Amino acid sequence: MTRARDRLIFLGQDEEKEEQSFNSWIRALAQEAPKLIQYREEAKAGEGSPRFPLPLPQPGPPAALPRGTLVGLAPSSSKVGAAWYFSMSQFLLWRRDREQFRRRYLSPAEGMPVPVENSEEVVGGAAFGSLLHRLMETVPDDRDLPSLFQELLPRYFPAASPALAQKVQESARALLEAYRLDPGPPGQYTESCREQEFYYRLQDALFHGVIDQLLFARDHLALVDYKTNLIPAQGPLSLADTYAPQLRFYAMAAEAIYRRPVRAYLQLLRLPPGKQVIEVELSRQKEEELKSELEEFIEYCRRPG
Repeated sequence: MTRARDRLIFLGQDEEKEEQSFNSWIRALAQEAPKLIQYREEAKAGEGSPRFPLPLPQPGPPAALPRGTLVGLAPSSSKVGAAWYFSMSQFLLWRRDREQFRRRYLSPAEGMPVPVENSEEVVGGAAFGSLLHRLMETVPDDRDLPSLFQELLPRYFPAASPALAQKVQESARALLEAYRLDPGPPGQYTESCREQEFYYRLQDALFHGVIDQLLFARDHLALVDYKTNLIPAQGPLSLADTYAPQLRFYAMAAEAIYRRPVRAYLQLLRLPPGKQVIEVELSRQKEEELKSELEEFIEYCRRPG
C-alpha cells in the first residue's frame, strides 16, 4: 500500500513460501502487464537506495483494452498471482446497478447511452463535481475566480454553450461561497491535505481511491468527501446512506496507512452553510460487511462472459 499520485511502489522481501510473498505477487502482475509495471531486484538494505519507476501511463478507453480488462484495471488472467485493479466508483456503480455496471465495464461493445447531466436549468454530474473540486483546491480568497474559471471550463465542459457556461460558473460560485462559510467537521485540526490518493489490497485486487480532504488532530484524523449532488426529495440522509460504503472504505484505508483512529464526514455542498456536514457511522461490524461486499464484487468481475 502506498500514497502516490502517479506511481505505485512496492518494496518487499521474498518469503520461504512463494504464495505468501508480496514480491511474488507483484512479479506475477509485472509479467501480465509489462508496459504498466516495472519489476527490478534491488540491493539489500544498507547496500544502496531503490530506484523509483517512471510514472505509469493512464489507462486507455475500453476499445483499446483486451478482453478481460476493465477500464482502469490491469489485465487479469486465471494464473495464480494475477491482480485486478479497481476504482471505488466502479464498485459503487456495481452496488447501485449491476446491469449498468456490466454494460459499461464488462461488455462495452454493447454500448451505453451517456446521461445528460447538465442543462441551462440544472448543473450537476461528474464533470461539474470535478470542476468544483479543482476550484476548491486552487482558489484562495484573493484569486480572480472568473479568470480561473475560464481557464478550467474548457477542460471539464469542452462543448458547453455560452448559456451553459454561464450557468456552470454561477452554480460553482454559489457552492464555493457556501463551502467557505461552512465550519466543516468539528474538532481542532493542526494539519490538512487534499486529494490524497491511495491503493488498498484485498485478496488479489488493488482498489484505488482519492480522499478529498484529510484533517489531522492530536488524537485522530478526519476524512471529508465533498459531494455536489442535488438534494433528493428523501432528504440529505439518503445521500449519506448511498455514499457510506465509499467513506467506510476510505476510513479503512486511512486507518491502515496512518495507524490512528479515523472519523468520516460527508459534506453536501448544496446544503446551507452550517448544515453541510454529516458524520458517517464507522464500526468493525460495518467494516466487515463492506469487505464482504468488496469480495463479492471481485468475484462478480471474475465471472467469464
